[in-house]
Order: sequence, then C-alpha cells, then structure tokens
Amino acid sequence: MGQITNQSHSEQLAYDHMLAEYRRRGDKRMVRDLEAVPVTLAGGPPPRYVRMLRNKAMHRLGVGTTHDTNSVITGIFVPSWMFPEYTVREK
Repeated sequence: MGQITNQSHSEQLAYDHMLAEYRRRGDKRMVRDLEAVPVTLAGGPPPRYVRMLRNKAMHRLGVGTTHDTNSVITGIFVPSWMFPEYTVREK
C-alpha cells in the first residue's frame, strides 16, 4: 500500500492554513513564529520549522494526522508495527 503525494505542496497548504487560522484567532506570537520560517513550494519546509514549530502549531489547532499523539513511540512507531498489511521485512 502507498500513496503518491506532493509533500512540498501539502506542507505549504498546511502552513498557509495554520497561518491564516492563527491570524483569525489573533495569536500574534504564533503568527510571528510562523512568519519567521515561511514554507514555500520551491524551498519546502525549513528544518527549523519542522523541528520546532510544525507539530506544536498543528496540535494546538487540532489538525494533522498526529494531532492527538503525545508520544512518537506509542502514537506512531508501535501502531506501525501492528499493521497486518505489511510483513516484518516491509516494516
């Protein structure tokens, strides 16, 4: 199983959505933080944005595939190993 995606486009759409939503909510600090690390189609997500801001911003809005994940281990790693559709070698 797999999905063909345009990750750069997805990242830009998510960034634009979050920036607009934080502006709408009047969260000046988050707007400032997001504007400091713009995501573009050409450049993709800056490493600083990915490491320090993206998940925090998404979690606070309740968006994203891991919006309710408190731990990478219990929220992503363990469930991935439980998928019956993949063999151990594929995992």
